[in-house]
Amino acid sequence: MSCLPTPEARHAKEVNQQIQRDLKKHKKDLKNTKKLLLLGTGESGKTTFIKQMRILHGKPYSQAELDNFRTLVYRNIYIAVQILIDAMDRLSIQYEEAPVEAETNRILEIDYENPPDQLPPADYSYINKFWKDKGVKQCFEKRNKFQISDSAEYFLDALDRVKEDDYNPTREDIVRVRLKTVGVHEYNFNIHGQNFLMVDVGGQRGERRKWISSFENVQSVIFLTAISEYDQVLAETEEDDNRLLESLQLFETIIRYPWFKNAAIVVFFNKFDLFEKKILTSNLEEYFPYEGPRADVKEAKNYIKQMFSEVYGGRGEILSTHFTCATDTDAMGKIFEAVKSYILSQNIKEIAGGNFS
Repeated sequence: MSCLPTPEARHAKEVNQQIQRDLKKHKKDLKNTKKLLLLGTGESGKTTFIKQMRILHGKPYSQAELDNFRTLVYRNIYIAVQILIDAMDRLSIQYEEAPVEAETNRILEIDYENPPDQLPPADYSYINKFWKDKGVKQCFEKRNKFQISDSAEYFLDALDRVKEDDYNPTREDIVRVRLKTVGVHEYNFNIHGQNFLMVDVGGQRGERRKWISSFENVQSVIFLTAISEYDQVLAETEEDDNRLLESLQLFETIIRYPWFKNAAIVVFFNKFDLFEKKILTSNLEEYFPYEGPRADVKEAKNYIKQMFSEVYGGRGEILSTHFTCATDTDAMGKIFEAVKSYILSQNIKEIAGGNFS
């Protein structure tokens, strides 16, 4: 009887060896990959940041993906108009020229979860006239009293462009389009030879219980807070819970988690462009015990930064912060370069200190 292995045995051995090589490579790749966890409340800009990283460092969007974004743009437009129609009624604001009730009802009945592939001429005509109405503009100025996407104005201003048959979403359209993140999503990027695994999780209260599965082996937490939301309330509660205060409280909770004891913590005070405009007319002292001068961007932003720094002070470190506009691709690219250097330097310090947890 021959002692030579059968072809089946040789094949099984080769398969096993390949599996072992793949596992070894995967383990090495994980060791050389920096895991970044994006945290923050809903609407803070986490997914926008991910899209920026994809634009800057990932593969180009396919036509199928662009088609999906086009549908999302229409969805955003219908949602914005329906919200504004409702707000006009709730805030008892009069239209300059009242729209035909039948047309209004038709727009309200559109299922924005399943928008059309193109913006129908009748819908464009109604929405275009609606958005130009002085009463609607007055309502939009009071948007801190109701929930509407920060990108609503951008897309409603772009109606003439997005209604075209050959419309393809631009880079800025992709960045600005809004879709609520549900669950946990992971994205891999290689940035100048360094592998990053970015984890994006839903920020609404109901989504936060899912975060725990993402906490292991995190080198850095990038916490995003929408600084412009200092005068707004949460969408997911019926109480007047201030959005910025909710963000501050969440940040305080996060930095106390044992998983992040050795992680580099970075705070992005996002939507700073909106903050700069809003602070000129919406007084910070009406929402926080701020005693500085009114309509002063520098003093107001430093006050908010100090609130987060004081919470972070318990770690005995200086908080790394950046004032950002996540919809600005070039600026976000430069900011992330600085953040990347900070994360890598913190990781080197950790290794040098003998801390390998």
